[in-house]
Amino acid sequence: MVHGIAASLDLIRADIDWLVEMGLVRFNGELAQITERGRDVAALRAKFPGA
Repeated sequence: MVHGIAASLDLIRADIDWLVEMGLVRFNGELAQITERGRDVAALRAKFPGA
């Protein structure tokens, strides 16, 4: 726990799976990496529901 936020591994995997499904990250089972679209959404250059 780095930032004082507790989360189960199952919850983290579910969140990563959702991000992959939305095209915002790539995941190889060990490493999650932001995609170009993910960068655009994070920088507010692309619209995304809930962002």
